[in-house]
Amino acid sequence: MVTTTGFPAIQPERNEAAQRQLWKGRDVLVMTLAIIVSFIAGVAALTGAVLATSGGLRPDRMPVAFSVGIIAIQGLVMLVAVWAAGLVRRRYTWADIGLTRPSRGWVAASFGLFIVLRVVVVLVAALLAQVGITSVQPQAIAPEGFTWVGAIGMLIFAGVVVPVAEEVFFRGVLYRWLRDKWGVAVGAIVSGLVFGIAHLEPATAIPAAIMGIALALVFEKSKSLWPGILIHILNNATAIGLLYLLLGMGVQIPGVS
Repeated sequence: MVTTTGFPAIQPERNEAAQRQLWKGRDVLVMTLAIIVSFIAGVAALTGAVLATSGGLRPDRMPVAFSVGIIAIQGLVMLVAVWAAGLVRRRYTWADIGLTRPSRGWVAASFGLFIVLRVVVVLVAALLAQVGITSVQPQAIAPEGFTWVGAIGMLIFAGVVVPVAEEVFFRGVLYRWLRDKWGVAVGAIVSGLVFGIAHLEPATAIPAAIMGIALALVFEKSKSLWPGILIHILNNATAIGLLYLLLGMGVQIPGVS
């Protein structure tokens, strides 16, 4: 069913859960600090383990298991921090922050929105490349070229776990707090910009910011995190799958071994 605005209709009970105010500034601060501290500790432990077993890390060539491990830590730490420092602390459920069943219309719409956003992201990346701003992300995703460990590990963690974790935190927590405090427009733009900055390099940060703003609006309209999660998974998994497919076919990718 579609409303007169063109967006799939949402059941009233999902509207209520997504509209009520959940977070305070200190909640967001506690979860953010928990994520940062836990991520640093996790990466330090992983680095120590790799150094103990391999004898060293080369900046120009990281072991694929190390790269997959960092991605896994990122996603899992984010989910655990939101759960422990957010949900448990405030006695909320996952449904309270938006993990509720979306309408069938929004599930279908997610595939169309993914195609549109994917085209936009690719075009923005191409424009940035024209002015010399290129991404090192392919090298981070496939540091040893094609390997089955890399392909499967990245598809699982960068393609699925991280999108779920990022939607939970950036949309379910950060956007919700900003929206409740300053409104939809400010919430979507600021949370999107923070999402972009979190990707660090300009070539990735700018497309990510655009994606973040769009996904915040998808969450706002659908009243569920799942459509955004689906779009995010499709976007990441497509990029990772295509990269490893090309590498497996022997295509040379700039910056990838």
